[in-house]
Amino acid sequence: MSITRNEIKILKTLKTTKGRKKENRYIAEGVRLLEESLRFDHLPKMILIDQSQIDDRMENLLSTMQKKSIRIEKISSKDIEAVADTKSPQGIIGIFEKRELKTSELSLRKPRKILWCENISDPGNVGTLLRSALAFDFEMIFVSGSTADIFSPKVVRSAMGAIFKLKIVKDTESEIFKLIKTQNYSLLAADVLGKPIRVTGRKYSTKRIVLAIGSEAIGLTDIIKQKADEKIRIEHEKEIESLNASVAGSILMNEFYKMEKGPK
Repeated sequence: MSITRNEIKILKTLKTTKGRKKENRYIAEGVRLLEESLRFDHLPKMILIDQSQIDDRMENLLSTMQKKSIRIEKISSKDIEAVADTKSPQGIIGIFEKRELKTSELSLRKPRKILWCENISDPGNVGTLLRSALAFDFEMIFVSGSTADIFSPKVVRSAMGAIFKLKIVKDTESEIFKLIKTQNYSLLAADVLGKPIRVTGRKYSTKRIVLAIGSEAIGLTDIIKQKADEKIRIEHEKEIESLNASVAGSILMNEFYKMEKGPK
């Protein structure tokens, strides 16, 4: 059965937060992202393609997706442009089901390292943090406050496939605090007035940790800093007041990764 005009109309709404929430779906554009979804075994429910843009690489991808019984629909260039978020679409869009958990839905197996994004409004920064989290073995992401929608096209693009592997947990601060306490995690808050990570980080290198990163403008809220087991910071030259959220978070995650792995 071919895709209907009504389906196309609904898929156009996935560019908006309201549409993604209502349909519980999101879009990922381009061959590379869909190849990553294959690699992490997080398959789309449907793929839209502009036949005029199919090349050998896309043909190979589509062949693999067909073998996995993924629905593939050929639509016009005009419709691809309408569904896509980018100005110059690559001719292929995956439609994915949102996988977003509450703390109460988590399984007994909890990861050792979790990243908490609080009030990080810039989609590029959020996407970069997701990518760094996957690179440095932070398996789960807590999302709270006004953090950019994890499933927005800009976050999905900048995360470059990390969203297909990471567990995303969106909940209130109180529920996240409850999980941290009951599961014996240490809460570490990134703060410019904290202790240097090289001084205090090593004592947490084998413990279960939640690393909290706050907004670009004002950092973490007071409640997180008050409840933190430790406030930590990155040392840098005084000419710069602070680093942006994605840079700071990535450096901190990398520091914990190096401490955990030890010298090579």
